[in-house]
Amino acid sequence: YKIFGDADPTNYLGSKPIPNRSTSLEIIELINTLKQANIKVALFYHPTIDEVEGDTHPALQQFKQLAHEHDILFADAFQTYRSAHKSGHKIYRDTIHHNAYGQKVMAQEIEKLVLQLSATSN
Repeated sequence: YKIFGDADPTNYLGSKPIPNRSTSLEIIELINTLKQANIKVALFYHPTIDEVEGDTHPALQQFKQLAHEHDILFADAFQTYRSAHKSGHKIYRDTIHHNAYGQKVMAQEIEKLVLQLSATSN
């Protein structure tokens, strides 16, 4: 399995991820390469603290659309992160990097994603 997300720090404006055309093309190329090699692919999106505290960011919709267009599993941790944050749990050590609790939350979300990937036939 290959699981990837929008981890390119050059695509950040402040603490909000902005997937530019170059990054999108790189992700599409990676998706196609992995699929041609018969590797199951999923796109995992984890929000920044700004997104968790406010409205969803347009990047979320762009990544959802990308996953839909390429028929790959999409996992969005937004609601899980927001719920943890609203219940008083701190999940970030800055605006995007997880603290230990945030790493645990993300690991649980990735575990769910891997189980979903395992259950798919292609």
